[in-house]
Amino acid sequence: MIGITGSAGKSTTTALVGEIAKLHYQQRKPNNRAWVGGNIGNPLIQYLDQMKEDDIAVMELSSFQLEIMTRSPHIAVILNLTPNHLDRHKTMAAYTSAKSNILTHQGPDDIAILNRDDTQSRKIYNEIKGRLITFGVNEPHNKQEATFYKRGKLYLQASGQIAKIIKADQINLPGTHNLYNILAAIAISAAASFSMQAIYEVLSTSPASRTAWNLSGNGAGLTGTTTQSPLHRNGPSQPSTPSTGRSFCWPAGGIKTCLGQIRPPRPSKSGPPGSLW
Repeated sequence: MIGITGSAGKSTTTALVGEIAKLHYQQRKPNNRAWVGGNIGNPLIQYLDQMKEDDIAVMELSSFQLEIMTRSPHIAVILNLTPNHLDRHKTMAAYTSAKSNILTHQGPDDIAILNRDDTQSRKIYNEIKGRLITFGVNEPHNKQEATFYKRGKLYLQASGQIAKIIKADQINLPGTHNLYNILAAIAISAAASFSMQAIYEVLSTSPASRTAWNLSGNGAGLTGTTTQSPLHRNGPSQPSTPSTGRSFCWPAGGIKTCLGQIRPPRPSKSGPPGSLW
């Protein structure tokens, strides 16, 4: 299970990761599926009898839900922490405690993904029990596992290696806030071992196709003209760009050799950066 929370950007990030997960499963694991729901507006409890052991659930989780949780997701994500819902939580400390409860029941084999540019998020680093992956606009100062933006490109850093994922001008979600959401989505997708092909295809979806997301009504920062829900978008039936077919391998217990074998980035005229894998 992937659980995503934060003060802002939850719906956009959940939808992005959900689309990547769905496309990955369609292309690589057709006998299983990705389920997307939670606070985004699609309660998954109604589908429990349909879920299989090897399926994956991508869930948006609110502070109201998190404060009563007694289990944590395998991949727990906190996008940011700013004052919100203080009419209920009363203090920022209580609100932060509710949000950070997503990490409380994790173990050493689990993954926490946090925003290293967010001051409040950095304050809860000491609550992490498993592996930490960070995301942020600026390049990390150390060799930590992370995603970042540099000179118009988005990168993944792992095992002391750096891989270019996609050019920023190939992504059709404007705004710095969405840049953070996308960097988070890449980190989450890497942690879940979703394929480079699925990540690239979803992030580079044309504006015409992206209207099917129609998230304008839930504060996700995307707009559209159709009524099709992002939770029911089928995605392309055939790969639209070339790919090596390699997937990320970023397990909780440590980075496997597939990320350790990343080659230095090479310029690419079009298509996903398959030469990295």
